[in-house]
Amino acid sequence: MDRDESVRQVLKSHNIFNIYQSYDFCVSQTIYKAINNDLPNPLQRVLTTSNPFFFFKVPRLKQTEKSISFSGPKLWNKLPLELITESNFGVFKRELKMHIMNQ
Repeated sequence: MDRDESVRQVLKSHNIFNIYQSYDFCVSQTIYKAINNDLPNPLQRVLTTSNPFFFFKVPRLKQTEKSISFSGPKLWNKLPLELITESNFGVFKRELKMHIMNQ
């Protein structure tokens, strides 16, 4: 690694997420599973679209912006249509990684 080389470029060249990309990747996978009813029951009950906390709302507190009920729908709505309509989780995960790495 050259001393002048950016850490972002090194991570990207090795296909490694930075901390923010890693968070987006995990949250997007959780939302995918919630929509497809593939989460453990306690978590599935919290992350259903019938739960009013699941919908995108402007939070009162700054720290609430990182909650899955706020960031999940926000991230999901930014994904391309071909990703959110993918029925195979393995394909979704692979395409999601490529999508996040290319942003």
